[in-house]
Formats: sequence, structure tokens, C-alpha cells
Amino acid sequence: MIILGIESTCDETAAALVEDGRKLLSNVISTSVKEQALYGGVVPEIASRRHCEFISATVKKALLDAGKTIDDVDAVAVTFAPGLIGAVLVGVNFAKGLAYSAGKPLVPVHHLRGHIAALYLTHPELKPPFLCLVASGGHSHIVEVQDYTHYHILGHTVDDAAGEAFDKVARTLGLPYPGGPSVAAAAKTGDPVLSSEGGTVVCAINRGGYGNIIEIDHGEGFVTRYAHLSQFSVAPGDKVAKGQIIGKAGDSGSCTEAHLHFELRIDGIAYNPRYYLEK
Repeated sequence: MIILGIESTCDETAAALVEDGRKLLSNVISTSVKEQALYGGVVPEIASRRHCEFISATVKKALLDAGKTIDDVDAVAVTFAPGLIGAVLVGVNFAKGLAYSAGKPLVPVHHLRGHIAALYLTHPELKPPFLCLVASGGHSHIVEVQDYTHYHILGHTVDDAAGEAFDKVARTLGLPYPGGPSVAAAAKTGDPVLSSEGGTVVCAINRGGYGNIIEIDHGEGFVTRYAHLSQFSVAPGDKVAKGQIIGKAGDSGSCTEAHLHFELRIDGIAYNPRYYLEK
């Protein structure tokens, strides 16, 4: 059985032909990432318009690359949710029209179930049950795959998924979109010397390795904590200026990296584990 799959839930238009659920015959992707990069993230309206422009040619090329025609296809599958609603509508309506005109069955596919099913293409020997991490857009889940159609969600994010968080971090740091590769590349060439945003040192503990901690109060309840330091050069009560070097990460015992945490403190109470990046 040959299935033509169509995907348009975010900023990429994709079409693929799959044989018997395990063999990928073709896979074509058209992306608007260069335009999205101008804004540091996906703009839904831009994504929807590009889907309208790309989808017909993308499907045609998928058929051509597989050496098939629509007559060779047994069914048309399309992601129907979740996703950017305007983008999803482009793929769904195109798939409806194609399936109707070609006299083929139309199969609606749940976006996240599609991610799980993609594992059967990259690992043809894989069979349920297994544990799966799904990291997709705003939907990151840990899923127990009990069989091919039954799933048990063990946990999931309540806000941004990892990819979107990286995009926001990259935008804040002035790094290019998409954020994941940009942050990863920058981390390889980063300077382990830590500098301050300015404020008053309220805590400086030197215990070696993971015990080294600095806390700086910036006022208005905003406190920055630097942990896992190998060295630091300030003491409680010191006033530090923005950009002043205050310590170094790594190079001591079990300490291999520094972690920067943000806390909102009201009347001495630290509200954790949710960290606040703004006052």
C-alpha cells in the first residue's frame, strides 16, 4: 500500500510517499525559514501564504521523486491538528480536493501521532511497546506507546517546548533564527568568564565544585544566582557594575559548567522552580 502524506502544520510544507508504513519512497520539504528569520520566529500569516504557494509543487515533486503518479497512490493522508490553524487549513483543503478528484480515501492524521509513527520509517524494526519523547512546537510529551493506536501520556510541557524556548533565547541574545543551532554553535565558542548585570552581592559561598554560588540583587526583588562556579572574585555587600567580571565556570573538581538562574523574591521568599527573566 502506498500513502501520500501531506503536512502543513507550521512553517514547512512537506509531502512524502510511504510504502507499507515502513519504506520512505520520497520526501520533499519547502520552507519559509528565511522569511521567518526576519522576525526571529514563525509568523503564522507568512507561513500560511507560503503553504498556498508551495503545496502544489511540493506534492508534484514528491510523486516525481518516487516515480509514481496519483493513480499509484492508495490513499491521501494529511495532518489535521494541532498546528497553526491557517497553515493547517491549507494542507487539509488541498488534500481534500486531491483525494476527491482522484477518487482516493482521505486519512486525517493527528500531528503528534504522526511524529511517533515517523519512528517506524527511521527504525523499521521498531515495534510497540516503547517510550517516546515528542518535542514538537508547543507540544512536548513523554508518551508510553502501548501499541500502534493506543498511547498513554506520562508527562508534557505546560508552556513552550524546547525549540521555541531556544528561539526566544536566541532572539534575546541577538543570534539568528532558528535558535537551536545558533545557541549550540555559540556555546562551543563561549567565554567561561562570567560578567554581572550590576547590583549588590548578597551571597558568595565558596565550597568548591558544585558548592560555589553567587547571588546579586538588582533591586525591585530581582535576584540573579550564578551556581557551579570554579572561581569568583566578589564578597557579600560588594557593589558590582554592569559588565564587571565576577567569576569563572569550570576547571575545578567536578565543576564543568555554570548555571544562571533567575528568581523573584518577595519579603525574602524565593518563588521556585519557575524562574523570571524580567522584573
